[in-house]
Amino acid sequence: MTGSLEGQRSALEQGALALGLSPDAAQIDRLLAYGALILKWNKVYNLTALRDPAAVLTHHLLDSLAVVGPLMRERPGAGRLLDVGAGAGLPGVVIAILRPDIEVHCLDAV
Repeated sequence: MTGSLEGQRSALEQGALALGLSPDAAQIDRLLAYGALILKWNKVYNLTALRDPAAVLTHHLLDSLAVVGPLMRERPGAGRLLDVGAGAGLPGVVIAILRPDIEVHCLDAV
């Protein structure tokens, strides 16, 4: 994503903490890289209406992180999850990054 990488990292970490999550540095790196990929490929495939890196951070990554909290209460290795209508892979990819013990599949019509 464009903009200050440290600013994005800080915003993502603070947002995750506000949601009761504490992703490690590698997970934060993966989330930021995923956000950058959404922006890159959005130009070709129109994955989302959002074009601003800050909006991708708040409206996609942090919104997707909101569903991880309830999943954290599940036991490790809780099974499989199907994200139907995943579009750009949200929230499935974000869940997979934060919960590697869950087998996540994303499905979309396109």
